[in-house]
Amino acid sequence: MGASETYGVFESPDKEWPAQLRDLLPAQYEVINTAVAGLPLKYFPSYIAKYVLPVEPDVVVVVVNPIFMVARNDGQPAEVVEDIKISEPEKPENSLKPPIIKRIRPTFRVITNTKQIIKQALIENFPTLLKKFQIWSLSRQITKLEAEYLKGMKPFDTAPEVDLQNFKNITEKVIDLVMANGTKVILCTYPSLISYESFTKYPAIMLGTRRYHIYLSMDGMTDALIKGNAIVFDTSIEKKITVVDISAAIPKTLEYFEDAYHYTDKGAALFAEKIAAQILLNPENK
Repeated sequence: MGASETYGVFESPDKEWPAQLRDLLPAQYEVINTAVAGLPLKYFPSYIAKYVLPVEPDVVVVVVNPIFMVARNDGQPAEVVEDIKISEPEKPENSLKPPIIKRIRPTFRVITNTKQIIKQALIENFPTLLKKFQIWSLSRQITKLEAEYLKGMKPFDTAPEVDLQNFKNITEKVIDLVMANGTKVILCTYPSLISYESFTKYPAIMLGTRRYHIYLSMDGMTDALIKGNAIVFDTSIEKKITVVDISAAIPKTLEYFEDAYHYTDKGAALFAEKIAAQILLNPENK
């Protein structure tokens, strides 16, 4: 269960990590990819209750992006959400119906992969010029977005505590909901290309990512990721559930990441290997 990083974006067909997990497990295991691209964490409980639990899973692997929990464009503190109610998800209802998946997934991949092919061709032929243009263009976009949304305020250099608390509260809600169904939970730390070093190594990718987190500075993005993954660890201990440190397992290089959040085939393979090892470690996970 996750968003676009789990649904699959840049991978080759059937190379997203859940599909590769399926290939790594013995025949008695069935793997269902219930991820929805762009689904915010606050909708996870409702979505899981309506679409995931009815298929009676034995184990649910949960992948959540902590940075998107602070996805606010007004620059103002949010309120801590203590009571998380399960309601009708606002995302498309029919996401799990096979005919919809079959129509959407190939188109989604063709568009994104075509963009990557064009970009790669430009990089190979005009590497220095393209890099300078990308950085210049993205910097201009960010300046405009800051003026529009922050209105003179500085972006956060650290993740606001209220957002981190909401991330913890909703993650706990997801865990409690799944476990109340008699289902085991495997929680994952969130792997990302984002790091302090990546700002220097991959400036265009980092600037491109910041457009979606304009309320956070570059340091703020990294801080949110580090603190969010620490919350995942702490929550797993409190709830006495399994956690797999995928963030530490996947190197922060373009060999494993296509952008800040999405994987290459090799990155997805490493993700799948870590989950498969954990599932096979416990013979009760069937």
